[in-house]
Amino acid sequence: MRAQYNTHAGNVRLVGGAVGLDFVNTVNSMLVAQPKEYLETYADLLTWSVHAQACTSAEAAQLHQLAAAQPAAAHACLERGWRVRASLFRLLTSAPQAEDVRCLNTELQTTPNRQQLAISADQLVWAAAQPLRLDRPLWSVVWSAADILTSAQHQQVRQCAGAGCSWLFLDTTGGRRHWCSMQDCGNRAKAQRHYQRLRATD
Repeated sequence: MRAQYNTHAGNVRLVGGAVGLDFVNTVNSMLVAQPKEYLETYADLLTWSVHAQACTSAEAAQLHQLAAAQPAAAHACLERGWRVRASLFRLLTSAPQAEDVRCLNTELQTTPNRQQLAISADQLVWAAAQPLRLDRPLWSVVWSAADILTSAQHQQVRQCAGAGCSWLFLDTTGGRRHWCSMQDCGNRAKAQRHYQRLRATD
């Protein structure tokens, strides 16, 4: 059976090369009026966070319980995530604006310092020696995004060349990568070029 991608929060393609970029890509396009939203609920945020290794399955299970006891706070956390995502997209694709810097700084100020390393999926990741909070999924996102924005990696951030696609990725090919994914935008562009060649020969 063919694998399904980009149908819900748990199977969104992780093409960014960094969790901060993959978080920005949790909406199918920032360029359209009514985009497909993959993070419609706080539960979706947790599903994506495990999928993207922004938090562990054990953490997500605890956060599900916290969210059930504090639904309004959980939804407020999701709305924070939406605001951060929009600000990160602008910060990563254009000259920084004060409002977006303030948004990211606010999150960085409320996010615990990275104080220790932990093992996740057989690799080391940053962790915080802090009690678990509902905004745990955002910690990894803002750490990652801040690292990119303040390092040479910022120069490697590219936006997909696909029509209407706003997805971001780290281009480590020296400028040869144009698509978020060859299976998606790359194939559509290839099919469009083929169609145009056929029309030209008619």
